[in-house]
Formats: sequence, structure tokens, C-alpha cells
Amino acid sequence: METAEKEELLGKYADLVIRYNSIFDLTNAKDKNDFVENHIGDALCAADNIRRLIPEGCEMLFDIGSGCGVPGIPLSIELGMETVLIERGSRRADFLSLCAASLGLTDMVHVYKSDFAEIKGSISFAVSRALGKFEDMEKDLYDCLCDGGVLVMYKGKHDKTGKTKLSHFKSSEIITLEGGDKERCLLVLRK
Repeated sequence: METAEKEELLGKYADLVIRYNSIFDLTNAKDKNDFVENHIGDALCAADNIRRLIPEGCEMLFDIGSGCGVPGIPLSIELGMETVLIERGSRRADFLSLCAASLGLTDMVHVYKSDFAEIKGSISFAVSRALGKFEDMEKDLYDCLCDGGVLVMYKGKHDKTGKTKLSHFKSSEIITLEGGDKERCLLVLRK
């Protein structure tokens, strides 16, 4: 997919989020520019790192707790990778299906309406952003990955993320993201 086509799809996606926000309670973004800058931009600032972290032979990206589709939809468009958006909220899952259809991405973006904790041992590569308190979900996150699976979590400040206690994952890595006005990092967890 060419850059202009990616930008057009991302713009249409932002339009959908803003248009349906009051119905589905999707985001706190004030307008399209806010959503593009602080949500889509946030997702895409990690795209090169995500690309390098994808295990060899992995053909599918999972977005755990997808919400309004960030980071899954922007990453799917940017990376050209088949993506499964896992969302337990029925209304939000309906919105994600609407997005995939409206953007012409139904061959590439799939919606799984379920709690990720119900998925056991089948995900090889997943991302998550704004999922909730890690300590409360670590066991379920660990259990949803297959052996050798990788989970990349978008996090805030490096110093807070570095203090995350791991009980289950065999290894972790913190990657500081450059650029933008917010301090961000990725917490990379391996099973």
C-alpha cells in the first residue's frame, strides 16, 4: 500500500471514530486532529519497533483490548499485516466491525468479540495500549500467548514501566520511543 493510500485510510478511520464517538464512547479526543495526533500518531510512532519485534513466520497481529481500534487498525494499515482486534465490549466490537467494513479492510482486519482471558495459548504476537493495570492482568496476558509468544504494551514513562513486577513472563525489555511531546515506551514481554 502506498503512503498516500495509507494516509487516506487513516484519515477516514479518524473521521469514523469522531463521527461515532458519542454513540459508542470511543475516545476522549476532542476532534479529528486530536485523535490523529494523540492516538493514531501514538500508535504509529512505534511501528518500526513493532516491525522488528514480530517473530519470524508470524503472519497475524493481535490487538488486545482494542477499544476504538488503536493501535491495531493504524498498525494493520501501516504494516500491511492481517490483524485481529480483540474487544470484549459489544458496542465497541460492533464499531470495530463497522470500521473494517467502511474502510474496505475486512480481508485484513478481523474483530473477535471476547475477553482476551478466554483465549488460551494461541497468540504469537500481540500489542496493547491503555489496557488497564498490568498486575491485575499479567496471568491472563501470559496465558493467551503461545510458547515463545511476544506481547508489546504501549506504556507511559520509562521510569514507571521499569518498576513493573513480572511474575510469569520469562523476559522483558523496555524500548524508549523517540519523538513526540509525550514520553512513551514499549514494554516487550516474552513467554
